[in-house]
Amino acid sequence: VSADRAAYDCSLLLTVRAGARSQLPLNDMSVTTPPGRTHMYYTGTPEFAFGTGLSYSEFSLEMVESASAAAVDMAAQTQLEYKLKLSHRAGPPGKRTILAFWKPHAPRTEPGAVPLKQKLFGFASATLAAGEASTLSFTLNSDALAVANADGHKMLHAGDFTISFTDGHDVNVEAALTVTGEGARLVEPYPQQ
Repeated sequence: VSADRAAYDCSLLLTVRAGARSQLPLNDMSVTTPPGRTHMYYTGTPEFAFGTGLSYSEFSLEMVESASAAAVDMAAQTQLEYKLKLSHRAGPPGKRTILAFWKPHAPRTEPGAVPLKQKLFGFASATLAAGEASTLSFTLNSDALAVANADGHKMLHAGDFTISFTDGHDVNVEAALTVTGEGARLVEPYPQQ
């Protein structure tokens, strides 16, 4: 493999499900109808998960700086900063993309719907030679933790979340986050016509 080909990051941009055609009728466009569609809702075991990739290189990931608050008040819009160190451990020069997700511990859903498993809020990549390292920065706005209700309004609920950083297969780092408060806060109303 030439050096220029080794630098490619081959990550899937979708979730490949076994037997996908027989699981849902073609006229059902809901992403939450069981067993769910996309990496955000699918409850089965995918053949290839969203973000899964191949590389000729080995990488490691560690948290350098976590958000200063492990808990945020739902009444305040808060920017949470995360810095991670991506290190190239072995192999030819390579590119690695890190995906950043938030995952609710107890997702809220409408009756008959699949709960939200995870939501992508950012990604960053670096091309590194063996022994090199790079710091990747991610920002999570607390309002991005809002989910749409049955009326289409985006609501932020109190609860516990896992903030997860992954390369899609063997490099994972997690942090905990709690949103405190009572009830729910309207983040974005559904547009009226």
